[in-house]
Amino acid sequence: LARMEHASIASFAAFTLQLLAIGAPPELLRCSHQAIADELGHARLAFGLASAYAGHPVGPGPMPIATTAPQSDLATVLIAVIREACVCETLSALDAREAAAHATDPVVQQVWTRIAADEHRHSELGWRTAQWIVRTAPELRQLAHDTFKTAITEATRRVHRDTDAPADPALRQHGLL
Repeated sequence: LARMEHASIASFAAFTLQLLAIGAPPELLRCSHQAIADELGHARLAFGLASAYAGHPVGPGPMPIATTAPQSDLATVLIAVIREACVCETLSALDAREAAAHATDPVVQQVWTRIAADEHRHSELGWRTAQWIVRTAPELRQLAHDTFKTAITEATRRVHRDTDAPADPALRQHGLL
């Protein structure tokens, strides 16, 4: 979890560059910068929990960073935003809320509660970005519809696959579903 949260910092940094490349309004840029700060906090908290569980310091290592130019094509950005933010971040927020509900340690519960609130805000950023892109380029409305349909179908399959095996109760009490 800590490594995924750490990788999300880079993901939102790339997203911010995409927003700049497509001429997004300042409010979306501000929210993307806030998401970077949120992910830094998530990584810090998750590495703190990992360190406590491991009994020794655990932290991030080097991360390979792709140096390609940010996508500036509205259609490409729209597809990525729908898949990664609208669908995945929405599900991440729900997962984190569920994790907080099952966590028995108050500190672990607080971590999951904070992550749930932040992930919810990140999904809202995705939905607002998708809405702005479709308003800016109405010809992309059908692409948005098709992308949502595909992304939701794929996410539904993943959820069913992931919930087929019962979760270990010992892990659930730590918020790991």
